[in-house]
Amino acid sequence: FSASINPLGWPRGVAAAYRHALSLAVHYPEPYAETLTTALARYHNLAATNFIVGNGSTQLIYLLARVLQSRRVLVVAPSFSEHETAFHLVGAQVSRFVLRSPMFTLSVEHLRQRLAEGYDTLVLTNPNSPTGVLVPHEEMCNVVQLCRRLRVRLLVDETFVDWVESESLKDLAPRQPHLFVLR
Repeated sequence: FSASINPLGWPRGVAAAYRHALSLAVHYPEPYAETLTTALARYHNLAATNFIVGNGSTQLIYLLARVLQSRRVLVVAPSFSEHETAFHLVGAQVSRFVLRSPMFTLSVEHLRQRLAEGYDTLVLTNPNSPTGVLVPHEEMCNVVQLCRRLRVRLLVDETFVDWVESESLKDLAPRQPHLFVLR
């Protein structure tokens, strides 16, 4: 269940692009992924300097855990387990903010109360992985502002936001230095 599988199958042109890319496999990749970064910037209508390209989101999760040097991390759960593991490995104290079934609804007020206990980093997935529950954009903007007021870094894993692109926080990230969006 941890594989990101598109139930619609391969998009048109992927097989041809894959065959073409195989011929390039004998070369080292660009050291800073310039071509990919430029294409992503164009596609998302953002500056190329807003992107860090990794070998999948999992690599970036571990990289961010090392770079941020967080002491106290709050993870909205249930969540992708790699977030907790990455921050544990760098010595952070990791706690969970557990969403209750069956609705798994995020209460910004309850989150505010919990963050006030002294966390320096908040991690959440939107849409949530594994529940699939989406926190609406307006509410996510409230979380961004809450974290800014409390001086809490916010790591939002948007691995599955492609299905609801309009809900992404990607447009806010360049203006919010405390916000990190994983795609």
